[in-house]
Amino acid sequence: MMHCALAVPLAAVVWVVFAVSLLGCAQHAASAAVRADAPKPHIVFIMIDDWGFHNFGIRNQTEAKTPNMDKLARDGLLLDQAYSYFWCTPSRSSFLSGRLPLHVFHSNRVSSASWDSQHPDTAGVGIPRNMTTIPAFMRKAGYKTHMVGKWDAGIATPQHSPLGRGFDSSLHYFNHDNNYYAYNYTDTVSVQFPVKCQLLKYVTGFVDLWNSTEPADAPIGTYEEHVFRDHALDVISKHDASTPLFLYYASHIAHAPLQVPQAYLDRFQHIPDPIRRTYQAMVLAADDVVGNITAALKAKGMWENTLLVVHSDNGGAIYQCLDGMDASLCGGASNWPLRGGKLSPFQGGIRVNAFVNGGFLPSHRRGQVETGLVVLADWMATFCELAGVACEDPIAKKANLPAIDSQSLWSLLSGANSTSPRVEYPITFDQSPLIVRPPWKLIVGDNLQYGQWTGPKYPNATTTGGGVPAGAVNCTAGCLFNIEQDPTEHHDVAAQHPDVVADLKQRLAYWQSHTLTWKPGWPIPQACEAYIHRYNGYYGPFIDV
Repeated sequence: MMHCALAVPLAAVVWVVFAVSLLGCAQHAASAAVRADAPKPHIVFIMIDDWGFHNFGIRNQTEAKTPNMDKLARDGLLLDQAYSYFWCTPSRSSFLSGRLPLHVFHSNRVSSASWDSQHPDTAGVGIPRNMTTIPAFMRKAGYKTHMVGKWDAGIATPQHSPLGRGFDSSLHYFNHDNNYYAYNYTDTVSVQFPVKCQLLKYVTGFVDLWNSTEPADAPIGTYEEHVFRDHALDVISKHDASTPLFLYYASHIAHAPLQVPQAYLDRFQHIPDPIRRTYQAMVLAADDVVGNITAALKAKGMWENTLLVVHSDNGGAIYQCLDGMDASLCGGASNWPLRGGKLSPFQGGIRVNAFVNGGFLPSHRRGQVETGLVVLADWMATFCELAGVACEDPIAKKANLPAIDSQSLWSLLSGANSTSPRVEYPITFDQSPLIVRPPWKLIVGDNLQYGQWTGPKYPNATTTGGGVPAGAVNCTAGCLFNIEQDPTEHHDVAAQHPDVVADLKQRLAYWQSHTLTWKPGWPIPQACEAYIHRYNGYYGPFIDV
């Protein structure tokens, strides 16, 4: 439900509450509708990677330093019930495709070198190539479309790349978590390869940085987030402000490896734990980028007609740093007071930081907290409504792929409606299926990972092993939480509400029966051959090239 005035205290932060009556909100509703003759807004969507719920200054003034995002959230519209998937690829695929994760791609553990020629419509990592995505709709509506940062939504064919999806340009990396300075991978987890490629990968590491249609001629050794920042600022500087802009900036921060310039680390010397110190410094670096982008939009005269959305792709990583493990790969985030974190079906994994600002946001919505349900898939229909383009996908229908799930949030964001069009959010991952239907949340599974609670200062020197072990929470019969009364999921109330459990299990079964069965395939030698011979040691598409 939407609150017409900011009424939710966040941590120890005192916010100025503007009393706005329900009648006043209703009076604004008509003016909040999108007029057919209104100028199309510039749309800037910034996705921050693995951003911990508590690593945000408005929730944690003690340690988190995010002055730019704090101000944007306070002066804009904080989305207090924003949800994602609990890891990267499905969240990004859901956002770009306008599908719930169960209808697009809900694994993070498939090799980017995979392909299945027998099932080309669903082969490869990420979004099936016959699904239309946000940039294609935006371009159809007359927008210039640009993508910067982490792609993580497909690589196999040129159709899987940002340009194949409808972006006019991109500077990006394809996979999960390349090195911030060398732009390559040296760990054995992020990218799996056929045996033929194993030795080369582990000895040298393929470089993962791509400029629109070819490997990027990048200054290796420069902090990658700053490479992306400079490119985004260049896009804005060169943009014709009379043409609507759609900019998707997908930050590398704060995903592992935990790396940041020394100048940022120096500002957190008061934090004793080195992993927490580095993580907080990285989030500050991301905050600076958000500030740089907003300043550039203002300098260009575009801000007053811009809708800015900042959104995390999942909860912060809290996983344990095992003995002998590279510390840069450890979990350094805090999702306090929420339970769990990235990879977890609990709230710390899927309830995330998000807010809206920009001059296009109606003035009466500023300084408010929106508690209606917001999921990543719904931004597609929202942007299509603002752009004045139909959100339909006959290409996917012809390929027998799931239709678009997206529902426009604009009536909620603008204040025209007081409730979200999204009434439930299902995740059907085999090991930990769940469904959120406020005020209820049901989780089912016998091996639910990272179900612990962390303290407000996490990780710290007293944390066993430097982080939270994977653990195993048993919810075989179904764990039910009232997430409005118990947002930290301390109290399983399934026994007290068997009727609610039965109803939500029925809904979850429905969604499970409608989950896309995709066949991504398996790692094939052609991928390595393309990386070695076609791209001279860089990642890139390897089918139909």
